[in-house]
Amino acid sequence: MSDTPLVAASPFASFCRRHGALALLLLLGFALRVAYWIHVDPYPISDFWEHQFFAQRLLDSGTLGAVGPSAYRLPGYIVFLAGLMLVSTSVAWLSFANVVLSSALVGMVYALARSLEVPRGGALVAAALTAFNPTFIFYAGVLASEHLYILLVFGAFVAAMKADPQQAGFRRVLPPLLLGGSLLGLAILTRGEGVFLAPVLVLGLLAAWWPGRTAERKRLALLALVPLVTAMLVVLPWYVRNQVLVGPGSSLSTTGGLNFYFAHNDVRYGFHGLAGTPFEELGVVSMQQTVMEGGDELAIHRLGNRLGWQHIRNAPAAELLADVRRGTRDLFWTHGKYAVDWSTKGPREAPGLPYPDKEIRGKESFIRLTGWWFLLGPAAAASLLLVWRYPLRQSVVLYGIIAATWAGYAVIFWAKARYRFTAEAAAPILVGMLLVESCRMAVGLTANFFSRAKSNGKSGNTVP
Repeated sequence: MSDTPLVAASPFASFCRRHGALALLLLLGFALRVAYWIHVDPYPISDFWEHQFFAQRLLDSGTLGAVGPSAYRLPGYIVFLAGLMLVSTSVAWLSFANVVLSSALVGMVYALARSLEVPRGGALVAAALTAFNPTFIFYAGVLASEHLYILLVFGAFVAAMKADPQQAGFRRVLPPLLLGGSLLGLAILTRGEGVFLAPVLVLGLLAAWWPGRTAERKRLALLALVPLVTAMLVVLPWYVRNQVLVGPGSSLSTTGGLNFYFAHNDVRYGFHGLAGTPFEELGVVSMQQTVMEGGDELAIHRLGNRLGWQHIRNAPAAELLADVRRGTRDLFWTHGKYAVDWSTKGPREAPGLPYPDKEIRGKESFIRLTGWWFLLGPAAAASLLLVWRYPLRQSVVLYGIIAATWAGYAVIFWAKARYRFTAEAAAPILVGMLLVESCRMAVGLTANFFSRAKSNGKSGNTVP
């Protein structure tokens, strides 16, 4: 009788056999996220309530907007939630789907590390740090666009990095580049900050392809632009839709002008009320209220851009640099307790009132745990000590992601801890790289030490 099994092993079983450690990390990361989600039962508030509202509105009326067509929110995450609502509109279902997305980030970080040629041990370290990151665990059940965005943007890098013109023909190298560009375009339509990562993807491809191939550099440079062009084609219909239905100058989102103003104004850095500002002349109390009432969101966007540029032209250089320093501090050196705050609020009694805190056992301990970043961030920064030992593509992509996040939020727009989400997802790979290279150096130094000791011993025993 043949020993051949009648039923082929399932793909899941096959994956677990080949990647047992990664499968365990995925399972543990998922279990921790589910446990916290059940414990706090997060309720969508603020931006996260808007995501739910606009998704329901899209299903009910086919319109991306509260009253009519709007460019207030980008469509990617809204469409994703609307698709989930075809199954159920319950908050629990939508929240659980985000827990799944957050858990999948563990595998995506591993995949990105491996696509950048980080050794398996370093990639597993990165996956473990992602699985056990308290901020990611506590934020998982919140209806936040970051969960979908980070998978799309990291997926874009993973797909594009699979293209290797040296190992494959021209036609075979195009599909991964087209896929990478498509995913990047979808990421931009989910969170506009994806625009800042487009140059990083192009530079990462050049860093992977150019060394030792001087004669082909012009062709490779053109090939590296394929994902960028593809992403632009994916985003273009939304951009044209906004110009036609919302108005010229609406760009990808009409929140851009106000966020630009929050970073560059004479009143106060960061988010603040619009009372006592030039926005009062438009009769604006808040951007959200204006959009919900069908007001002129484009006028707010334009005024925010005009006031921001006016401040940049007129403010002393020292003041502008102080804003950048403030943004850098708020982005990279502030507590990540936002994940606990947003997941433990309850519904408010009326618009304009604060969201009440729910009574959650262990909340203060959870907040203290989000101080994890003050260990992870410096550890990632320490990887610069060995930057000369890393392959060029690793440095360009990972440091590029962090630099692009800094430029987007600490320089152009305003910053807070939540906006370092992408950089915080890239940081574990840098830690993994640092540990791998440190171990290699330690092994090399140890081997050299014993080799020299052995040679000296033989010399001392030599008879004259």
